[in-house]
Amino acid sequence: MPKAFINQFVRILSAALLLLPGLLLAAPGDTLFSDDFEDGSLAGWSTTNSSVSGVSNNAGYAGSGSYGAYTRNQAVTVTSPSFNAAVPEARLGL
Repeated sequence: MPKAFINQFVRILSAALLLLPGLLLAAPGDTLFSDDFEDGSLAGWSTTNSSVSGVSNNAGYAGSGSYGAYTRNQAVTVTSPSFNAAVPEARLGL
C-alpha cells in the first residue's frame, strides 16, 4: 500500500475521531428516544403483564399512527428500552 494513501487515511481517521465526541452529545431539540409502535409490537419494551398491555391498530388505541400502545383493566407496568438522558435539560412530549 502506498505511503501517501496511508498518510491520507490516517489524517481522515484522525479528523473523524476529533468530531466523534460532538456527535455523541445531545443538543437542544434532539430527540433522545421515540417509538410510534408502527411495527405492531412492543419490541424492546418490557411489560409485567402482556395479557393486559400491548400494541393494537383497533380504533381507540391508535394515536397519530396506525398502531398505539395500550394498557387495560388492571395494574401493569410497561417500561421503555433504556437510553442515555444525561443532558442538562430535557422536555417530555406525547
